[in-house]
Amino acid sequence: MDKKTDKTDKILYIWFTLTVIAMIVVVIAFLGFYKKSSGGAAVRPGESTEANTEESAEAVSTESEMETSSEEPTAQESTSSYEEPTPEETTTQEPVTEEPTAEETTTEEETTTEEETTTEEETTTEEETTTEPYDPRKSVLEQYNNLGFIVVENYLHIRKNPSTSSEIVGILYTGAGVDILDVTADNMWYHINSNDIEGYIFYDYVAVGEDAARAAVDFAYPAVTVNADILNVRLEPSLDSKIITQITHGSLYYVLEDQDPEWLKIDVAGEIQGYVYRDYVSYSYKLPGALPYTPPPEEDNTPKINPLRLQIVNTALQYVGGRYVWGGTKLGVGVDCSGFVQQVMLLYGIELPRTSYTQVNTGVPVSFADMQPGDLIFFWSEQYGRVGHVAMYMGDGKMVHAASENRGIVIDYYTYMTPYCARNVIGE
Repeated sequence: MDKKTDKTDKILYIWFTLTVIAMIVVVIAFLGFYKKSSGGAAVRPGESTEANTEESAEAVSTESEMETSSEEPTAQESTSSYEEPTPEETTTQEPVTEEPTAEETTTEEETTTEEETTTEEETTTEEETTTEPYDPRKSVLEQYNNLGFIVVENYLHIRKNPSTSSEIVGILYTGAGVDILDVTADNMWYHINSNDIEGYIFYDYVAVGEDAARAAVDFAYPAVTVNADILNVRLEPSLDSKIITQITHGSLYYVLEDQDPEWLKIDVAGEIQGYVYRDYVSYSYKLPGALPYTPPPEEDNTPKINPLRLQIVNTALQYVGGRYVWGGTKLGVGVDCSGFVQQVMLLYGIELPRTSYTQVNTGVPVSFADMQPGDLIFFWSEQYGRVGHVAMYMGDGKMVHAASENRGIVIDYYTYMTPYCARNVIGE
């Protein structure tokens, strides 16, 4: 009986012990579950549900904010009055006390940028004002003491004295530049000098002052003046290249290219273009100047010259200063070299082919020594292997021709370049 009792007591003791342990486990589990669900804040007796709810919300917020902390605080630390700042307070406080906020930084950067931009704009404006690129065409103004710029429809006569009945000593055409030496008392005539030709021109065809300066700069072109007695024009920029023509001292030619340090490409006339050596020319921006004037021989003094020739030449001279237009055949509008002589001759019933290289086959040949006013002078184009330019002889060694787009219809000495041949197409 005693043994049986002892056995029963042991069983009861073990059961009781297990029961207590199970209850403790249940209590601990419950407390753990409640702690987890309430955010670790235990409800103390006498506190309202509303207070517990507020603490739970604060604890949840604090826990979510403390997830970034390296040490997770306990429930006691969350609800205690310990004054160490929470991660949220630290995050908020640091940028305020130690560093400028993003808005302040942006504002400061924008202010700095604005100041830099303003300074840069001011500097740029100042630099643009002080470093304006120089226009090389303005160098043409340095060639005149008191510039006069010729503005005339065709050409203007330079008179020996200030009178329309005075002797003609020179001729000027549109775009030419002159030095004004003086003005007559009635302000109607300018005493001028151009290309060493001195005389008087009527005031109404001359721009002066700022108007002349602006017009001269706009009209000026890069040109060479020949310094040698005779200068070779070559097909290519080389001393071994073929000579296509020769040009003479004092002649003026438009520059087409100036990149080569030793050679310049020039527009001689019409289809004739080539290279000249820089050492034998003066290169600068130019305006056309005056040309000597020698009228065709008069009938009374030269009975051997056909009056028709003088009429043809005088008609051609009326178009001096006109435009050169490649392929053009309209006098007063625009013509090329062959179109010019073709249309002038046609006014007198003389028909010519359209091009210079076909016109050269008309009429009869004549030597340069025997040329008369109205004869045609032809020039060879090495580039094309044929005649490339034609002019009309006007007497006294000069010719009138549509030279090029840059010069228009002008008067030159026929030795302006090497002539190829001359033809009499009038037929007397």
